[in-house]
Amino acid sequence: MCGIIGYIGNKDSIKVVTNGLRSLEYRGYDSAGIAVITKNKKLLVRKTSGGIGDLVSILKKEKEMHKSLVAIGHTRWATHGSPNKTNAHPHVSCNKQIAVVHNGIIENHKELREILEKRGHTFKSETDTEVVAHMIEDFAKKTDIKTAISETVRLLEGAYALVIIDKNNPENIYTVRMSSPLTIGVGKNEYFISSDPAAIARYTKNIIFLKDEEIAEITKSSVSVSDFENTPVSHDIVKIELDVEEIRKGSFPHFMLKEIHEGREVVINTLRGRLIPHEEKIKLGGIESVRNQVLKAKRIIILGCGTSYYAGLVGEYLIEEIASIPTEVHFASEFRYKNSPVEEGSVVIAISQSGETADTLAAIKKVKEDGLLTLGIVNAVGSTISRETDAGIYNH
Repeated sequence: MCGIIGYIGNKDSIKVVTNGLRSLEYRGYDSAGIAVITKNKKLLVRKTSGGIGDLVSILKKEKEMHKSLVAIGHTRWATHGSPNKTNAHPHVSCNKQIAVVHNGIIENHKELREILEKRGHTFKSETDTEVVAHMIEDFAKKTDIKTAISETVRLLEGAYALVIIDKNNPENIYTVRMSSPLTIGVGKNEYFISSDPAAIARYTKNIIFLKDEEIAEITKSSVSVSDFENTPVSHDIVKIELDVEEIRKGSFPHFMLKEIHEGREVVINTLRGRLIPHEEKIKLGGIESVRNQVLKAKRIIILGCGTSYYAGLVGEYLIEEIASIPTEVHFASEFRYKNSPVEEGSVVIAISQSGETADTLAAIKKVKEDGLLTLGIVNAVGSTISRETDAGIYNH
């Protein structure tokens, strides 16, 4: 899963972004890159097909880049094109004015590429992302950068989170969200952008969660958000509780081994404060607000992908055995496309470790249109699924 980090403020932007990228290593990636705008308005990009350590080694020699106050970074998991330096993000426009990092997939990138090539644009990579940089450049020839971004995203089809910098506007960062997570961390005269709030938790716990079809214009002292029709949107700042140590590898060589060794501790953390032995009760505060609706459930529908789906199968057995409520489990990636009649009074449980699984999120939106109660079982505090469901439980 790709990762995004951005920073604008008075700190060493390179250090902030590379620290954030290290925090996203657990997602897996095959290449990494960073773009900055220097104090003398140069747009500089450095990329590698190796790990974050390789990128850091390259950046140590780039003294000018460390003087920048605006930076964006990315870890890529190849979808379009080989996992090499050329296809790594950030991607830059022909005139080397605009740099873009992107999570998600632009489904109509081939059609847009053909249009841009006929207009004289030259592409260097095999990616869908590069189309965005060139399209913004194309619109920016006739209008301001914010409008150029708005015009571009209206043409894009698919799911995407975009972070954009423009050397002609060196004190701004622009972000766009459409069906792919993107958050803004709020500091004192500084802002942090990330696809995962855990990656910026060491710097701030105050987060703005962007919604779909929203564009943010960010300076080091302000943030303004509007929708795709340029209507201003207000957002609350949410304080999240995250333990930075939990997202670090510690002394383990990789995250999988860390998670295996943490098995016993994880079970204890999940149960802590929820078992009341002397009353023979289990307390799940996250679903108390919908307790009566859950107790009246005529059917339980469990959604998940991968290992979450297998956990759902265990849940199906236990719910039917103990509660005698008919239960069915679906791969969220298939359920979102199925014409599945749903019974009124059904309760949907979505399972996702990250809380950002795109197929599961799409399936939730589908059942919410049918008016069903949705519950989430997730691990990542403040994640999209935890906010889109009616109630739920954190695994801790």
